Parts: sequence; structure tokens; C-alpha cells
Amino acid sequence: MSSITPQRFYERANSFANAGDVLLGENFDDMIPIVFLHCRALELYLKSFLLKRGMKVEELRSRKYGHNLNELLMAALDNELWVLICGTPLTCSRLHAIVKIMNHDYQSKRIEYPTYSYNYLIADAQFTRILLKRLNRGLGFMLRPTSAASG
Repeated sequence: MSSITPQRFYERANSFANAGDVLLGENFDDMIPIVFLHCRALELYLKSFLLKRGMKVEELRSRKYGHNLNELLMAALDNELWVLICGTPLTCSRLHAIVKIMNHDYQSKRIEYPTYSYNYLIADAQFTRILLKRLNRGLGFMLRPTSAASG
């Protein structure tokens, strides 16, 4: 059995999200580490969802998905992620907009290779936090162990 499971991705996503929240709560001067931690958490939450829906690890590692938050989100929405976090597909338009902003500097690795001449696109940290909390709750519900029927 593979050691790569939806639950492990979910747990690691929680670690990144919580670390970002700690820095955010401390009014940390530099937003870039918070952005990175929140982007990584989002990537892992989406991969956890897609693994649970049957996508293979090899596909998640592919160039198409890799660290591409937009592609991961689109695949997750196609697999009805919106039911867990948006309620309806229409209310996911705001979600898609925020992920597009997050992906801009994350996928290109610009936040990992800093230059002083580059202006970063930074999504609203509080909205990002809300998004991650919704994913945490929805996936936590989806991944919870089912108890055997007693009888």
C-alpha cells in the first residue's frame, strides 16, 4: 500500500496553513513567507481531494498539475469540490479569482527566488485564510473514517 494518501496530504496541508496563520497572527512584516505557506497548503489540500476522488499520484506529479494551483483547482472543481466549499458552482468564481492571484508567483517560483525589481501579486491574506479553513473543514469531513455499522 502506498504511503501517499489523501489523509497525509491533508495533514501536511494543515501544517503549512497553521504555520502561515501563526506568522499572520504575529503581524509578520514580510508577507512572502505567509503567501508561500498558504499556497503550499492550498496545493496539498487540492491534491488530497483529488487523490480521494481517484486521481493517481503520478498524474498529480505531472507537469500539467505539479505546483499549478489553477490546474489543480480546475480538476478539483470538475470533481465537485464546489459542493464542499462553495455551495454552488457560481459562488466559486471568487475562489477561482483568488487562486489565480495565488498561482501567479507561486507556480513560477518567484516567491522562492526573490528580486528587488519584482512586484508580487499577493492575495488578501484574510480571504486566503477563509478559503483554507473551508478546505480544512470540507476535506476533514470527507476524509473522516467511517464507522462500521453495528449490529
